[in-house]
Amino acid sequence: MFRIYTNNNFNSISLKILNFLNILGILKRKGSFCYLSMSYYITRLDETGNALMVYSNGVLIFSSSSKGVKPHLEAIQTLGKNKLHGTLMADKIVGRAAGLLMLYSRPSEVHAGVITLNAKRMLENEGITVYPKEVVDAVKQVDGRIYCPFESMVQGINDPDVAYHSIVEKLNSIPN
Repeated sequence: MFRIYTNNNFNSISLKILNFLNILGILKRKGSFCYLSMSYYITRLDETGNALMVYSNGVLIFSSSSKGVKPHLEAIQTLGKNKLHGTLMADKIVGRAAGLLMLYSRPSEVHAGVITLNAKRMLENEGITVYPKEVVDAVKQVDGRIYCPFESMVQGINDPDVAYHSIVEKLNSIPN
């Protein structure tokens, strides 16, 4: 999680600002560390209409309002897999397909509005810290169908490289 180190030598204005951010739920204080809360990243997604936002050292380096797995592919194509390594990703909906794309790009932290239990476990098993707002069994549409066609496509895939190339190939085969 994003941290701000403090030495407790705040002036009165700094304390007022920190307390105000704490009241809003944006900043949490624990000992001599202040943390931006998970809800901050999810709130930013909602406020901006983005589906994915990527931060590096606390700075927004990528955002996309595209739907499905496209934001992850756009991030990989725009920034490159190596620049995404160690970032913080905030994503509205994380299923297995998005989770595998995250494993491909290796963020250190994921904040999810909704994440499947499978995707959460998969990311955590690879050492990625996950902060979910809601954990569900499956991401489905209101009528009960699987939300993303890529979810069923990646069910038998465990290798992030294979998943990435399979998803790109599938997207390229769909007529515009």
